[in-house]
Amino acid sequence: MAVFSYSSVDALGKRVSGRLEAVNLIDLEMRLKRIGLDLINAELANDARAALFRGRITRRDLITFCFHMEQMTGSGLPLLEGLEELRDSLESRRFREVVGSMIEAIEGGKTLSEALEDHPAVFDRIFVSLTRAGEQTGQLPEVLKRIGDTLKWQDELAAKAVQVVLYPSFAALFVFGAAVFLLIYLVPQLAVLFKNFGQTRRQLGPIFR
Repeated sequence: MAVFSYSSVDALGKRVSGRLEAVNLIDLEMRLKRIGLDLINAELANDARAALFRGRITRRDLITFCFHMEQMTGSGLPLLEGLEELRDSLESRRFREVVGSMIEAIEGGKTLSEALEDHPAVFDRIFVSLTRAGEQTGQLPEVLKRIGDTLKWQDELAAKAVQVVLYPSFAALFVFGAAVFLLIYLVPQLAVLFKNFGQTRRQLGPIFR
């Protein structure tokens, strides 16, 4: 869960501000309604933003999620049990919180795709839509496998793109370093050598005439 700073009004129209933990803005609004407050606006608290940034969820985490869920659903393991096993095995604290929130949502009657939809910063619309289609057609393991394969392809493509960018950069850096070496060290040495050679030639000139 994240910590939100919010502004709201009570039943008498009095403005009330504070901080509250919630999964997202919708969850925050529901929590405030339970205590008699209507949400006006809210944003992540500064410390929560920093925590989210430090614990951001990577493409690798999503690949792990897809692989694990594909294996669990394909083997007939109950969805909640599979999510609980996944949550306990994750290294990312942020992702553990997301999966924990999904477990609570599913226990509350939501489907997997609806639980994913509660976390748009982690699971985009395409991810949610494909998962929903897999649920409706009974092909959830196959859909999760395809999503995972696509994420792997994107990850490999990104790695290759970094290599393509870095190689010319290293080559240019090497050439620049060589040029600096020539200008600072080798050229002055050659200048001294030619100067000494000229002096020696003038000194030996009369001997060879």
